[in-house]
Amino acid sequence: MDTKSRLSRRNFLFAAGAGGAAAAAAVASKILPQQAVPSDGDGTKGAASYRLSEHVRNYYRTARI
Repeated sequence: MDTKSRLSRRNFLFAAGAGGAAAAAAVASKILPQQAVPSDGDGTKGAASYRLSEHVRNYYRTARI
């Protein structure tokens, strides 16, 4: 078997798989609703509203090596 034909067949199968995955992701992004980032009511969202609360301190304490 010719190595060039094997490589082109492999490239075709790779491109078909990648294209299928991209198409599935595009369809899923339209179907699934976007999840909102919870707000604390003060107008800040996401990482900007990170607070070092008691349960976070407890996690950091227990995760130490």
